[in-house]
Amino acid sequence: WTEPILHELTAGASSPRRAADLLALLLRGPILAVEGLQDWEVAAQLYLSARSRGLIVRSSIDCLIAAVALRTGSPVLARDRGLDALAQVSDLVVEHPQ
Repeated sequence: WTEPILHELTAGASSPRRAADLLALLLRGPILAVEGLQDWEVAAQLYLSARSRGLIVRSSIDCLIAAVALRTGSPVLARDRGLDALAQVSDLVVEHPQ
């Protein structure tokens, strides 16, 4: 996981207790940290590439998650059309939970 995922999951939690539980679960795994300007620049390029093809990415956070995943060669587990759009303009691998 990466910091933007922590933000999305805990900010969207139904209660402070649920946010704490999610944080505890995330902290059990490895952190793929955002690395400086490189990841932010790639995120912007991904957004522009998607937009130029008429694809909608509603969250710049999705672009940052994708940038980290691409840099580390990690797939993304998500139910998110924005990430699916980013996969269409890059080598991003999006896995969908059952």
